[in-house]
Order: sequence, then C-alpha cells, then structure tokens
Amino acid sequence: RGLGQVTPIVLKEWNNLNKQKYTEEDLFDSDINKKISGWYMNKRIPQMLKHFKKSDTPKNRLIAYNAGIDYVVKGKELPKETKDYLKKYGIK
Repeated sequence: RGLGQVTPIVLKEWNNLNKQKYTEEDLFDSDINKKISGWYMNKRIPQMLKHFKKSDTPKNRLIAYNAGIDYVVKGKELPKETKDYLKKYGIK
C-alpha cells in the first residue's frame, strides 16, 4: 500500500514493535508510509537477517523487502517480479 508498497504483514510488525500504531488507511499518507518502509528496510530486515545468520547485503535486503525473508533464509527460487526488482537496482 502506498509509496513503499507496505504490506499488511509489515504494518502488523510495526504495530507490534512500535508505540505509534497505524491502520492500513494510514499507509496512504506518504510521511507515514516512508517512516514504516524505511524502518522495515533499515531496521527490521537487518534484525531478521542477523537472527537467521544471513549476510546483511543490499541484495538480501531487497529480496526480503520485495519477496519476503523466507526467500533469503530458505534460498528459495526468486519470483520473476523479484528478479526484475533486483535488476532495477543493478543487482544480479
């Protein structure tokens, strides 16, 4: 939803881990959306990568952001959408 395409799962994680709570409708506010998507990319994903003992690389962050952490943890075949997403950022 919104600019950062924040999913309901990410919003739920935000609401469980942060004092400030938001609704799905709030995600259409660009400031809120940037706050949550930035938090997810720069704080939550690195926490999960560390927990699962995976390297905190730009590629792993982008895969986790676009497809989900399972694709990094389990080494699952990436969806075409995620492969295209990585290409967009110059990552092979």
